[in-house]
Amino acid sequence: MKWIFLNIVIFIFTWKHSVHDFHLSKSEIHYTAEENAIQMSVHIFVDDLESALKEKGVDSLFIATEKEVDNANTFISSYLNQTLNIKVDDQTKEAQFLGKEMSDDLMAIWCYLEILEVPDCASVSISNRILFEMFDDQRNIVKYSTDTGKKDYYIFDLKDQEKEFSCE
Repeated sequence: MKWIFLNIVIFIFTWKHSVHDFHLSKSEIHYTAEENAIQMSVHIFVDDLESALKEKGVDSLFIATEKEVDNANTFISSYLNQTLNIKVDDQTKEAQFLGKEMSDDLMAIWCYLEILEVPDCASVSISNRILFEMFDDQRNIVKYSTDTGKKDYYIFDLKDQEKEFSCE
């Protein structure tokens, strides 16, 4: 009986760290000419994001919990702007962090960002290095779309970190 209890305790304490065996983020990036903006939604596993921020010296954010620290969004925004770079017509743009919410699976968050004042855009270059510093098998899926109905899908990995898209 004692061994069963011990195994249950070990499972409970190690469960969070073995939740997923794959390393994936997904981003939806939409250029809207009507609003002159690029709108982004980034889905990222909370444990992976916290590990990446811990490597940068930011620990115990408790992202998307009741204990989340007040400046967690500042650290998340900074990390995403460092690892998800957008160039519009060869000019680097910084995205404004709008907020975040827990995903339905309770293992990840959706982060919302926006780049304003993007009129008459011809091309968008996206460099997506989210979590590459943490995991050799990291993959980042990007769905890019525009108001005109154009849609592209791309998978970024360690060997292929940048892709050019058309705004038209």
